[in-house]
Amino acid sequence: NFTLTELNGEGDAEVVDFRCFIATAAYGSPMAEELKYFRKFRSHVLLKSALGRTFVHYYYEYSPPVAHYISEHPRLRDAVRAVLEVPAKILESVDEYY
Repeated sequence: NFTLTELNGEGDAEVVDFRCFIATAAYGSPMAEELKYFRKFRSHVLLKSALGRTFVHYYYEYSPPVAHYISEHPRLRDAVRAVLEVPAKILESVDEYY
């Protein structure tokens, strides 16, 4: 299971789903700052529609071997990180709206 329960002392525990395989492989850590925007978009936008849920389902099914391959190749990791930079910045800039 790829979840972490965190309690900050100011309310209920928060459950975070860390399944962001390709971005995690590109950034090198599930704790990379950029990943929080992809996860929030998944949880607050994609999972709220049937099409989004279907996309997420297939992403979870097929992306782990792709992520593994990316993690094994430093140049590819850099390239994927470069491709993800623009969507991450866009999601960061609209973060307060969803």
